[in-house]
Amino acid sequence: KFRTDFYENHFHEFRGKTSLAIPVGDRHVHFLQSVTEVSDGHFHDFRVATLINDPIGEEA
Repeated sequence: KFRTDFYENHFHEFRGKTSLAIPVGDRHVHFLQSVTEVSDGHFHDFRVATLINDPIGEEA
């Protein structure tokens, strides 16, 4: 469970599960598509992908 950034005490909470690993070269990312909880009468749809740690470095 996470919170968006907030402005004047307005924020949204969201939660979800990422996809399985999506190969990107010799590394991988994960995808998440969900919706925030309702706050002040509205919500937000969103799509995110995880970042690749050290994208050009050697695999450990």
